[in-house]
Amino acid sequence: MRIVINIVAYGLAGVLTLGTGGCATTQSAGSLRGTPPPELAGDADFARGREALSRMGGCFLVDYNFSETKALAQGYTRDERVYDVNQKKTVLEWIYPVEEGRKIRVQHVLFALDEQGQFMEGSLLRHQAEDWEYAPAYYFEYQGQSRWKKVRVEKPQGQWARRVTNLDDGLRYQCVGAWVGHGQRLEWECGDNFAPIPGRETRDMKRSDYQALVRATRLVSFPSHFVERQKNVKTVVAGEERKPLAEEVGRNWYLRMPEKDCQQAMDFTKARGAYWRLLQETWAELFEQVDDFTEVTPPEAPPRFMKIMELEDEVLPRLADPAGKAEARKRILEIIQTYRPAAAPKAP
Repeated sequence: MRIVINIVAYGLAGVLTLGTGGCATTQSAGSLRGTPPPELAGDADFARGREALSRMGGCFLVDYNFSETKALAQGYTRDERVYDVNQKKTVLEWIYPVEEGRKIRVQHVLFALDEQGQFMEGSLLRHQAEDWEYAPAYYFEYQGQSRWKKVRVEKPQGQWARRVTNLDDGLRYQCVGAWVGHGQRLEWECGDNFAPIPGRETRDMKRSDYQALVRATRLVSFPSHFVERQKNVKTVVAGEERKPLAEEVGRNWYLRMPEKDCQQAMDFTKARGAYWRLLQETWAELFEQVDDFTEVTPPEAPPRFMKIMELEDEVLPRLADPAGKAEARKRILEIIQTYRPAAAPKAP
């Protein structure tokens, strides 16, 4: 019997007519306001990726779903449940790209509407971010057992590194690939990307029988929408041994809506952006300082993102003051280090 965990109860059609005043796809795509580095003028690979990431800016109706397609381990029975983000609600995201040189951050801010199309109080969430870097010198590769290693990119020209973050801006997974295509359809693909078990599995599906994913990701960007398709292998990790458990397919789909439909998320971003920028800067400095690291939740401690969110509410009113900002940065680092055993310093 097929069991569906979350069903899109409100429905796509209902959202498309909700306060739009017209067709959603006629809205202009997002745009980047930064100035590309002069040395990248005329670089077609950079321009193609920049255009694709610019398109990701705006207000989007979002749907995520994942399901197992095949058992790969002897004696394992395929999980027939389907993970779908929508259950008696509809999810939207305000997504905005920020450019700095050859780096572009794509920040997602999530919220929900109920079955009547009304904003659900308490649903606003600073969701994942995507940190993109053109011609990267390195990326972090997951080693299993909460360990990460900095890996040099041998041929960085034409490549884009994509770092997907957790809710606290920590590293979730990272992979390197090139944006290809032309005109309306632009694509980025990266495969065999080893990564920790996702939160949707441990938190929502209550899975603890595997520890990692071997991810294969394909992003396809159009002016009116974009989609992320995944074909992953759930993997059991025991010491240095890795055993495939099951194959999974997933799709994250984003359909452009009028920007006014995301006004609550825009207001939320404006009010809290100072803390988010400080958090991003703190993590960026930390990634530069180490060659490898391990992350472990201490016994009886809550997930790290909860501590980071609690600190946000406390320090946000004082960030305009330089002393308040410095103190907030110090406390962010203290939280991060609490969840990290002593990290190896950066090699000279």
